[in-house]
Amino acid sequence: MDKYSGTVVSDMDNRAILKIITAREYATQKSIIEQLKNKCGIIIPQPTFSNKIKRNDLKVYELQKICEIFDFDIIIRPKEI
Repeated sequence: MDKYSGTVVSDMDNRAILKIITAREYATQKSIIEQLKNKCGIIIPQPTFSNKIKRNDLKVYELQKICEIFDFDIIIRPKEI
């Protein structure tokens, strides 16, 4: 397995990306919100967070922080042909 193997999320929306993270980490939306608040100082009410996911409207820095909390990397690299 090379250092770039993993799940490609180029064509996924916020819901699909968070579903992968929550499934692998046995997390819930509530636990993500709590960790964002405790570790990063980002306060997002539960209904707002849920609506952001539904609308595919998470900000990049919010997704970055969620990935950071759960030890995931966001990697941008050229597509393989």
